[in-house]
Amino acid sequence: MKIFRIVFFVLFGCFSSFLSAQSVVYGRINTEVLAPLMVTETEQIGFGKFVLIADGSIVLSPDGERTAVGSIQLIESSYGTGKFIVSGVPGNLITVTMPQKVNVYSNSGYSMIVDDFRSNIPVGGKMVNSTSGKMEVSVGATLRVGNCLINPIGFYSGLYEIVFMYN
Repeated sequence: MKIFRIVFFVLFGCFSSFLSAQSVVYGRINTEVLAPLMVTETEQIGFGKFVLIADGSIVLSPDGERTAVGSIQLIESSYGTGKFIVSGVPGNLITVTMPQKVNVYSNSGYSMIVDDFRSNIPVGGKMVNSTSGKMEVSVGATLRVGNCLINPIGFYSGLYEIVFMYN
């Protein structure tokens, strides 16, 4: 009788798990809320002064190099990349989305196109400094200039939007 109980218990115990129609398990959930990115513009994009002979463009690289293409003569003047300080959680990856193109306008309503925006952040992103939680981002672009009738002398200005995101 003792052997029968042991065999019954072993058989019933083994098959009872196969006979169960459901099994309950608990999964875990977690999340972390990060501090939002804080971005401050420290320098504006400036293409500097130039003389327009015919149409052309001025290319300003993210590292600050300025070159003229076409019939434009660059004049010695201050120019520079746009600079931003991005503050975020140290060690996290940041990406940037640049605009396709924007217009800059004169007081008289004439306009020039600024396009080919580039930054010193690679396509895959860049890590926020693990010590300070900050990084400097430089932005360059290309200014497209028409002839003297389309773009007469004057001061041109405008705005552009870039988006910084944790990735």
